[in-house]
Amino acid sequence: MTGVARHVLWIAALGAGLPVCRHADDTTATDADPCNVVLVVLDSVRADHVGAYGYALPTTPHLDAIAANGVVFERAWAASSSGQPSLAALWTGRLPTNGGSTDPHAATPHAELVTLPRAFLGAGFRTGLASNHTGLRDRAFTRGFEQLELDSSPGRWSGELVTNKALDILDELRTDPFLLVVELADAREPHLPPGHLRARFRASIPPRPLTLDDLRAQAGALDEDVTRSPGFLDLVARYDAEIARVDACLGRIVDGLRERGLLDRTLLIVTSTHGVEWLEHGGVGSGWTLHEEVLRVPLVLHAPGRLAPARVSRPVSLVDVLPSLREVCGLARSDPASDGRSLLTRRAGGWTAAAPTGVALAELLRPGLCELRAVIREDEKLIRVQRDVAPRARASALARSADEDSPDAEGRHELYDLASDPGERLDLGSTAFDRMAELARLLDDYERLVRLHGLAAPRAVPATERENAQLDELRSLGYL
Repeated sequence: MTGVARHVLWIAALGAGLPVCRHADDTTATDADPCNVVLVVLDSVRADHVGAYGYALPTTPHLDAIAANGVVFERAWAASSSGQPSLAALWTGRLPTNGGSTDPHAATPHAELVTLPRAFLGAGFRTGLASNHTGLRDRAFTRGFEQLELDSSPGRWSGELVTNKALDILDELRTDPFLLVVELADAREPHLPPGHLRARFRASIPPRPLTLDDLRAQAGALDEDVTRSPGFLDLVARYDAEIARVDACLGRIVDGLRERGLLDRTLLIVTSTHGVEWLEHGGVGSGWTLHEEVLRVPLVLHAPGRLAPARVSRPVSLVDVLPSLREVCGLARSDPASDGRSLLTRRAGGWTAAAPTGVALAELLRPGLCELRAVIREDEKLIRVQRDVAPRARASALARSADEDSPDAEGRHELYDLASDPGERLDLGSTAFDRMAELARLLDDYERLVRLHGLAAPRAVPATERENAQLDELRSLGYL
């Protein structure tokens, strides 16, 4: 498709209300002065367990301090409730289907796209990544980073160790405009925090701790009072303690920037990959629904002297992060088919923040199990369920072949008014037909666009073939 045709296509999408990239010229660069950028991703942290988003317990004092002097996007959505597709969307500015990154276990940025690190490297920035999230080891994520510190074994590196390595990278990058990404995976399952952090949260510790597997095994047969039981309260307290752990790491990163004289010259962005369920809709964990507990994530931007503190209440998406950085950091080659729009505009001496459309989309596709899409427009939210698995059937569904039909496969819509029903308890789909039809058209438009022009997911590469390719790469570099 020609550049003109692609431009017309996505301008038409904007007219329909879909969030699209503001720039359509593949080679346009802004004249903004380069700025340092530090992006901190707190894996699996849901927004409503963060103090700046109204949580009463002391999980995030450091993030709250940043938020008090920054811009808080109160209703930020992850692109998916599954971690790998969500990270790929953050790296590319494209939703999973449009970006060819739907696989919940192995989604990666598409090879045709200029990713976050490659955009910065191409603009002359130094780049670095530190993480204990092993899913980021794929070359599609790491390409474009000059400095890398990545764990190769789940659970081996602590957030504290990653933070040390991130500060070491910072010392390597500090002489030039730079991008540093720090992804902390400590708040993921199985929720086994250090004892001193668990002690901050007063829920009693039962003789036999409850686990997420215990809850999954009993899904559909749990007593209504289980969420008030000592075992459940302890499990949530352990999750909160892990959030406190990554928040302390965030605090050390901020201190490190300040001690090096960099904080006032850096745009700091803090967000998460997705949230987690705590039985709000019958399940636990993530990657099964598109309800608010798994989609709403913190998104805070902090840039002293350039970005005035504010709170933005309109819906935004993590696919907006890359277009925002392109806008303010002078990055060239915007993606005309991006699903995101810039949340920042330049003004004399700094930037202003806003939500350009008040519309956000998200997707979850698990072959043979789930196919869900959601759209939010202001306070209205529609979830399209093409295939679904009830909590009680998830364990058995995982044991089936991927090409077997789900017992709960069906086509339906769920409509919620989040202003009056933030917990999504009352489905209005049977009464508010006009509102449901308007939102359904937005999903129809998106699905039609990606069928025509979305990137195809790469074929699955067998482990032996992948290992041989890695050996060939090492030989070409002279290591073997």
